[in-house]
Amino acid sequence: VYGGAGHPGGLFPDNKDIKISGEQDEDHTEPAVVHNSDDDEYLVVFVDTPRRIMGQMVQAHEKTPALLGTAFTILNYASGNVYTPDVAWTGMHNSFLAVWHRDRGAGADWIHAHYLHDAYIGSAQKYGSVVKVAPYNEGEDPLTGSCRTPSVAFDTVEDNFLVVFAHQEPGANPVPYSIHGTRLKGRGDQGNPLEGYGFPIETTLNAEYDTHNTPSVGYCGVDNEMHVVYATADIGAAGGDLYRVYDRKVTSKSVSSKLEVNKGDGSQILQIPTIIGTGDGRCLAAWRYQKSSTDWDIAAQRIAAQKFIFDKFLPFIINPQ
Repeated sequence: VYGGAGHPGGLFPDNKDIKISGEQDEDHTEPAVVHNSDDDEYLVVFVDTPRRIMGQMVQAHEKTPALLGTAFTILNYASGNVYTPDVAWTGMHNSFLAVWHRDRGAGADWIHAHYLHDAYIGSAQKYGSVVKVAPYNEGEDPLTGSCRTPSVAFDTVEDNFLVVFAHQEPGANPVPYSIHGTRLKGRGDQGNPLEGYGFPIETTLNAEYDTHNTPSVGYCGVDNEMHVVYATADIGAAGGDLYRVYDRKVTSKSVSSKLEVNKGDGSQILQIPTIIGTGDGRCLAAWRYQKSSTDWDIAAQRIAAQKFIFDKFLPFIINPQ
């Protein structure tokens, strides 16, 4: 895993890649990063293939970032592979929440989470134990089956984390998937961290919307809004396959109707959206789309109060230098 520092004008002139982790005999994949603005440092989480979730603190304020301490283990399983970690931070408690997908075999995919506290010594300290976020089997709306691709963001008004994920009903192979969410308390040392047992965000599963995948959540701030974007695939639709990116506004009390951010024309596949919020009501959604049979581009759309700031999505190409 490597990283590079940037600023609003682009990369720092003297910036060089920094090696976050990895030795010759290691296989580290799927990094995610979050910034701790109190201490001006980053936490990078990643997979040490196949069964370990790891983290590394990185100094943020220098032109060439430096590692803070060494990589540490968040959780190491005796069996079952792990995938797609994500991480969020809260300044209210100066703590992180890392989430990931654990494949337990035989279609039993769970979402796990762990709280981490920044102890100012260059490595995050765990508290509590691993939390099973989904599937949940208690409460009025039990959820079973396979859960994958989690994303997490912190809600500063409600003082809790929202974890969203894709869910597949038992026996449904290969589709459909729906989108669900679960809230966790802002602190992990106050008893049961779960705020209830989750709720549906997108469950429309019919001939028009076959499957929903790869959700991403961002806190936008106005009216306590969390925005969730996800990709929808309508395979075998009349006139050709259709792919869409949708946005839903989620608060502590409701889930809004969906906003169509972009729709493919049958020749364009739209996949893997992500979103980030500013905290003052605005957010930016981005996704990849198939420009031709061999070329893919990245497109983006700015959204405010679940309305487009611009009438048309803004395609752009990210050149990683």
